[in-house]
Amino acid sequence: DMARDARKVYLTAGKTYRLEKTLKELEEGAQHSGTTDSELSELEDKVASAAAQVQQAESEISDIESRIAALSAAGLTVKPVEKARKQSSRQAACLHSPGPASSSAGESSDDIKAMPGPQGFRRKFNSALEITGLDDSFDRNSAYRGSLTQRNPNGKNRRVERLFAKPVMTHLS
Repeated sequence: DMARDARKVYLTAGKTYRLEKTLKELEEGAQHSGTTDSELSELEDKVASAAAQVQQAESEISDIESRIAALSAAGLTVKPVEKARKQSSRQAACLHSPGPASSSAGESSDDIKAMPGPQGFRRKFNSALEITGLDDSFDRNSAYRGSLTQRNPNGKNRRVERLFAKPVMTHLS
């Protein structure tokens, strides 16, 4: 589940970067050419659509990051792990080329930090995430088996004893 979420973050970050690049190209194209009103309207529609897709992708990334944070808070350690991926040379060049937010001297490429813009997404998600330390930190036979957020911590198969109030007074007729 965690690997699937990490893959989703990685793919969504790449999609966000491509959409922002397309948006920039469309804006530059509109500024540097004499366009008719209908062409301008079409470009505005494309820009609005790309902006909405970027916002949706960022929302998905935020959701997955919050899941990762919840897992970390639950005691599971999440750290990056390199996996071989099939990529076209163009995608690999885009994902590994340094951008304006270049790394400082003391920062390794495996550091996970919040960085603005698509360069941050490329650096942050260029490797998959892996949950480690499961053998040491998680006892599968523990008494607690519920969700951290919504389930009854006593487990779903245990019968709940219901207490019903007794009437305070009885009606005598």
